[in-house]
Amino acid sequence: MKKYFLILFALVFILQFDVTAAKKEKSSLVGLWQSRTENKNPKTPADTLLYLPFLKEISPDNTFKNFVMRAGSEPTVITVRGSYEIKGDHYVEKLNTHYLDPKLNGSETDIKYWFLDENTVVFQFLAPGQNWRIEETWVRINNLKR
Repeated sequence: MKKYFLILFALVFILQFDVTAAKKEKSSLVGLWQSRTENKNPKTPADTLLYLPFLKEISPDNTFKNFVMRAGSEPTVITVRGSYEIKGDHYVEKLNTHYLDPKLNGSETDIKYWFLDENTVVFQFLAPGQNWRIEETWVRINNLKR
C-alpha cells in the first residue's frame, strides 16, 4: 500500500510541475510593457537606450490595449483594443478597435516573438496592410525597487 501511495504522490508531483510550467509559459507575456529603441544619434553614446511613449497592456483574459503617453496637458490615450492568442512562438493580435486607423478594425496581426530576458521581448511582424517587416522591443514595467 505504501508503494502505491509513493507512486501516486510522485505522479501528482510531476503533473503539478508540468501544469505550473505550462501556466508560467502561457502567462509570460502578461503585463504592462513599454516600447524601447536604441539611440541612433551619433552625438550620444551608441549604447544609449530610449524608452518611447508607447505602452502595451497584455491581460491574462486574452485581451490587450495599446496606449500613447502624451506630454504636457494632453492625457494618455488608448490607440488599439483587441484580443490575442498565443500559438507557439507567435502572438496573434485580433484588433477590435483601432482608433488611429479604423480600416484595421477586425484585422489580425501574426507576431513572432522571443524573449531577450524575462523582462524584454522582441515582436517581429508585417505592418498591417503593408509589406514591410517591423521589429519592436518591449520592456516589462516592474514595480519600483527600493
